[in-house]
Amino acid sequence: MIGETETGKQAHIEELSGIGARLRTQIQIPLGAAVRVEWDESMYLGECVHCAGSEDGSYVAGIHFEQVLECVGDIRRMMESLMAERVEEKLASGTRTEPCRKSRNPG
Repeated sequence: MIGETETGKQAHIEELSGIGARLRTQIQIPLGAAVRVEWDESMYLGECVHCAGSEDGSYVAGIHFEQVLECVGDIRRMMESLMAERVEEKLASGTRTEPCRKSRNPG
C-alpha cells in the first residue's frame, strides 16, 4: 500500500488483466487505498475497489489499475548507470558535492 507510510506485503495474484487484478493477501486492504503491485518487470499502480475475507482467513482484494509501467528493471538499471556516470564525472573534475540544506526564508 502506498501512503504516508508505505506497507510492503506479499500477495498472490489470482487474476491479472490490463485494467486490474484480484489479489489474495494476509492483510485487509482498505477501500480506496493506493496500491503498487510489482510483478516480473512491471509495476502496476492502482486503487483497491473491494476487499473481502475468505474462509481460510486470507483476504481477496480487487485492484483497479490507473497506471502500468513496463520494463521497470531496465529503467532502474538506466538510472543507476546515469547516476554512476554523474558521480564519476564529478570525481574526475574535482567537484565536491555538498549535502542538501533547506533554505531559510525569513518571510
